[in-house]
Amino acid sequence: MDLTISPELDDLRRRIAAFVETQIIPRETDPASWDAHENIAEPALSELRAKARAAGLWCLQLSPETGGLGVGRVGMAVCYEAMNRSIFGPVVFNSAAPDDGNMMVL
Repeated sequence: MDLTISPELDDLRRRIAAFVETQIIPRETDPASWDAHENIAEPALSELRAKARAAGLWCLQLSPETGGLGVGRVGMAVCYEAMNRSIFGPVVFNSAAPDDGNMMVL
């Protein structure tokens, strides 16, 4: 199995990592970003999701025909590694379990 990361995937990984570093991680220290169940609060989630969409970092697991980037399973492994630096990461990019797997199957 070839696990070489293409230049395009490496660029995507870097963009995700930068977004997590500059947009998501700073929100983790703000108590207003958390809800009563220790998840990301809806206002913070909505704001970050809009920014992720605008940056072209939305639903990476879906095909382009359905609004995603179609990065595939190996590509998602690379993206998950960058996203999961923050507990909020996957849900911000709409690539959080179990929904992302369900989206791939459907």
